[in-house]
Amino acid sequence: MKNKKFTITLVTLGAVAIVLALLIIFLIKPSSCNKATSLSEVAFASAVDEATRKPVSTSSEFKSDQEKIYLTLKIENAKTEVKVVVKWLFVTSNFPLGEKEVAASGSRYLDFYIGKPNGGWPMGSYRADIYLGGVLVNSGEFKIIK
Repeated sequence: MKNKKFTITLVTLGAVAIVLALLIIFLIKPSSCNKATSLSEVAFASAVDEATRKPVSTSSEFKSDQEKIYLTLKIENAKTEVKVVVKWLFVTSNFPLGEKEVAASGSRYLDFYIGKPNGGWPMGSYRADIYLGGVLVNSGEFKIIK
């Protein structure tokens, strides 16, 4: 009788172990699903692909007659809508040029642009500061040349 009871207990413990293992597999998300929202592939460009928003013709130098200068980036793993803000600055004279905010989720490319001022771009250095959820996460610089 003792061996039969011992066998039943082992079978019961085995069943419980299998159920727990299945719960762990199906209820706990793999670490790849728990990635934090991030921004990557930051680039300046003279144009973007209309369908994908990916940069076309990237550069860190532009001529003073360039109509628009784009900043592109890829947002990844945004489970809920998050605010992405780009603040533009003319570094040479420490002059703010404006900012743009978008709400984004998922994983995709975003683009921001600044248009040519009347009379063309002043030569010098420019910077774009990138904020994710109100926190400065990246900056990029470009120059206007003749």
